[in-house]
Amino acid sequence: MHTLPTPEGPLSELDVPLDRDVFLRTLLHHLAGTLQKVVGLEEASGFVSVVGQEIGDEINQTYKHALALERLTGRRSARCSWT
Repeated sequence: MHTLPTPEGPLSELDVPLDRDVFLRTLLHHLAGTLQKVVGLEEASGFVSVVGQEIGDEINQTYKHALALERLTGRRSARCSWT
């Protein structure tokens, strides 16, 4: 029989579906939604686009550094993985 944790028990025993990926996705969702409410859809879309480009540039730099290359070809980029 499975016993439920008590309020005094360890929180790690609770069945709360919150991990890093879920947390970051939820955070991004709320940030984008709030930005859209504050500055409007068009401005928020532009902001998210700029942030996405900066993240892409950073990932590109990371792979180029790891591969000791000045430039990644499309073929080489296709072999890069997120996992």
